[in-house]
Amino acid sequence: MIAAWLLAHCGHMYTTTPAPRAAPITTDIDSHRRRGLWRSRWAAIGAAVAVTFGGGQPQFRNGKWTFLLDGRVLEWFFGALTEGHRLHVDHLRLEAVPDGDGLRIRWGVEVKGLIVNGGSMDVPAENVTAFQDFIALALATRTPD
Repeated sequence: MIAAWLLAHCGHMYTTTPAPRAAPITTDIDSHRRRGLWRSRWAAIGAAVAVTFGGGQPQFRNGKWTFLLDGRVLEWFFGALTEGHRLHVDHLRLEAVPDGDGLRIRWGVEVKGLIVNGGSMDVPAENVTAFQDFIALALATRTPD
């Protein structure tokens, strides 16, 4: 009766087929880590290509450090084939201390007054203005209070 209704109203016959069998669950953590490692390497390679060819995202490079602003998310990479890290700009905390003509920068998430899950680097004098412009652009995308 339902099949006749479907045929009359829809113009074709729907059939049900058994669902495919699910793949067995494995607990091979090492193979999962290897897949994740390859994915993160490909992501880093993609970011390096985007930086090299100007992928349209605001970016800042300082030595081996590369920072990208992906909408409202700050991404950073160290070297060409490292896993990238992502942090929403609403949670970004920076600490900049003058170091000669340059700056000593620490960034990450603030937890109980400490900056964690980020990194640090020295910004030489010739890159300070570019870094300040990049960070001003990132902070401008924060959610208004």
